[in-house]
Amino acid sequence: MKKLRIYIALLGLSILFILSSCTKKKSCSELTDDYSDALTVFITNPTQQTCENYIDALRDYIDGCSNLTPAERAALEDDLDNSDCNQY
Repeated sequence: MKKLRIYIALLGLSILFILSSCTKKKSCSELTDDYSDALTVFITNPTQQTCENYIDALRDYIDGCSNLTPAERAALEDDLDNSDCNQY
């Protein structure tokens, strides 16, 4: 009986772990909107937090949009590499 309880507990934990890792992927258009919104907020209010939000949105956009050309991807990654939010 004790083993059965352990197995049920392990099964429950496993199911919880699996379900918690399921997240809906955003579409490229949603990532584009998020990136555009973060850029607009950063331009109108350049603070360290808005810069970090912009960088996060840019990373998500680069990672999540497979339709970027190699030139576009290189330019965006260059922007990402040359961004320093510590100056705000």
